[in-house]
This record gives sequence, structure tokens and C-alpha cells, in this order.
Amino acid sequence: KVAIINNLGIENLASSWKLVLAKDGHDVTAVGLSDHEPAIETVIYVKKEGMGTELLEYFKNAKIVVEDITSRVNVATKNADVFIVLGHQHSVVPEV
Repeated sequence: KVAIINNLGIENLASSWKLVLAKDGHDVTAVGLSDHEPAIETVIYVKKEGMGTELLEYFKNAKIVVEDITSRVNVATKNADVFIVLGHQHSVVPEV
């Protein structure tokens, strides 16, 4: 289960990425906004080592970090195991 966090304040960015990932069969259970400072790079936070690598196909050059950030996000996460925190490098969504 994946949650996508819009860290850039760009309207509908996380929802647009959700459509891309869902089209390819990924279980995106939550999207939301972050109140943190925007970042250049996208970070994929995973609960366990080895998770999230398949998402690098979409988020080239993203960093994968093993850390449970559930308590740090203001999103109803619906038991997500992977949190994609979008940075400027992924502010443009590919066509669905």
C-alpha cells in the first residue's frame, strides 16, 4: 500500500501521480499535502528494506529510505507501507 505526499503545494500533484501508479496496478491508498519545506529530490520512505524499488521506474533518481514516517504525516495513511514524498524533480506528471 502506497501513500503519496505532495511536498510542493502544486494543486492535484499527488492525485495525478496516484492515477499513473493505479493504472499500472499499484495500490495507492492515500494522497495528501505536506507542511514541510519543499525539497528538490523525491524520497520514497519504506517500512522494510527491499520495499519500493519498483517505484524507481516512475521516480527516477529518488532516494529510498527505510523509515516508518506514519506519525510524521498529516494524511489518513490507511496502513501504507510506502510513502512517496514528492520533490521538485517529479513536479511534472507523465501522461496517463
